[in-house]
Amino acid sequence: MAWHSRNINPRFPWNCLSGLGLFLGLWAPPTLAADQVALQFTNLNTTINIPVSALDTFAQTGQLSSDLAAYAQLAPPGAVTNLRSLLQEQFQLTPTLINQFATSVTGRVVFQSLGEFFQTESNQNGQTALAIAFAKAAANPKGFTVLDVIKQFPGSTINMDGQMSFRAAKALGQQLQDRALIFAELQKLAQSAPANSVPAQADLTQPGTTKWTMQTLNLDARSLAVNQPVPVDYYLPQGLTTPAPVIVIAYGFASNRGTFAYLAQHLASYGFAVVVPSFPFTDTQFISGYLSDTVKVPSQVNIATSMLGRPRGITLLLNDLEQKVKSSPEFKMVNPQQVGILGQSLGGYTVLASAGAALDFAGINQQCTQSNFEKLILSFNLSLLFECQLANAPKTINGIDVTNPNLGDPRVKAVIAINPLTSIVFGQQGMSQIKVPTILISGSDDIFAPPLQEQIYPFTWLTTPNKYLFFLKRGTHFSFLGDDSSKGGLPVPAEMIGPDPTLARPSLKAISTAFFRGYIANQPQYLTYLNQSYVQSVVPQPFGVNFIKSLTMEQLQQAITSSATSVPKK
Repeated sequence: MAWHSRNINPRFPWNCLSGLGLFLGLWAPPTLAADQVALQFTNLNTTINIPVSALDTFAQTGQLSSDLAAYAQLAPPGAVTNLRSLLQEQFQLTPTLINQFATSVTGRVVFQSLGEFFQTESNQNGQTALAIAFAKAAANPKGFTVLDVIKQFPGSTINMDGQMSFRAAKALGQQLQDRALIFAELQKLAQSAPANSVPAQADLTQPGTTKWTMQTLNLDARSLAVNQPVPVDYYLPQGLTTPAPVIVIAYGFASNRGTFAYLAQHLASYGFAVVVPSFPFTDTQFISGYLSDTVKVPSQVNIATSMLGRPRGITLLLNDLEQKVKSSPEFKMVNPQQVGILGQSLGGYTVLASAGAALDFAGINQQCTQSNFEKLILSFNLSLLFECQLANAPKTINGIDVTNPNLGDPRVKAVIAINPLTSIVFGQQGMSQIKVPTILISGSDDIFAPPLQEQIYPFTWLTTPNKYLFFLKRGTHFSFLGDDSSKGGLPVPAEMIGPDPTLARPSLKAISTAFFRGYIANQPQYLTYLNQSYVQSVVPQPFGVNFIKSLTMEQLQQAITSSATSVPKK
């Protein structure tokens, strides 16, 4: 996912509703806005009416009105504190793919199910009212909070399920507690790893000595229903005596081929042929055009088809590269049978699928249902809004059967996935199918692909013996993106980007060089770089790192002493 900076000051965002504004905003005409929230406790035959002004005062000062005090008496421990945190969360999130999501099966389920908990003053489902509220709140150029959404809810009163508010507060508290306990466990494991001396062979944060050239060629992807040329950047090392192994880089949602240009250039300088394809319908240009209403979405294009098409695009790309090696002198020193792949966010999903992770269609269809909606919402995991799109996946694309869950390519020999989406789209069964060396990179402050659900738990599902978890403390979803991402299609507050990404990029250069040199270029001496001591030496403050090679679900369950039920079942 690409970004550009806005001067907003959000705190660490552990909420669901404000994040949903990214997806649920719909333009609507002016309407009367709510001035009170009626919390209904049907089991107690009680309703507590809380003025929005009282919520505003509470959010700003912590002062409880008499109505909020009555709520606090009914609430479980910690619920009131968590409520204030929820009300204060601030975002400036431009809605994207709004119409498509809102009219999809999953989008309708989201609106309708939320509307059961947030009803109109006439006790009707609040589906439409919520859409209006999110849209008007998100339209504020200074950003919006959950409280802003409440203020924009049409009608004078929001009827809300009081017990739902308790369950949300409890889930939020448990999430924060689990997060702290597991992060502490990762720290303990990293510190207890044997101390290794930092290798003296080379400073892998610095460019290598190999000269390279870059050219952009077009790929014919009509077989994937892409009826336009697909640009691909090729970084080709020069002066080699043996064919260069290949690294494919897959950028994320609303990013572009320039997002990881800094890394492509670095890897090329170490003798890799680096290939960076475009991914139509999820790149910067398309998303920016869509948001500005200058690009129309083809009827056959949606998130589900794009997700299914991306790994198939990797295979198509490698097939084309094989033909280039046979027919073009420029590519004769490229080895398309020895491939490493690296991707971020949606690109992380892409490369894991290409590395052998199997799509769990049964799990997706079981979990992404209206009956399971509350559980999904209370996971506070925005990535599920992408992953659950596959519940609406087509059976064919351009006449090609796409129901096969196995999209792995045997030419792929190692994979690095940065902030990937994994939990539902692959599940344990799917992740366990990866047999090649794997690095999962996770950021402690990533709100779009939360580390516990999307990388840390899934790391324990990997069965490959050569696996590594790179956990970047204070890392976000944007910590490794390059400068070209400033042209991205989704504005994001500067504080949500986190510490300066230029400080994190050298560590990705070093680790990817060592990893791919060791496993793709068959130079095992480079694997000595893959340890806590070395990785820590290339990660500067204010970032920190835990680099782990072994982790089990049992260790995580033991770390969570207060709530074993919050750990996903195997």
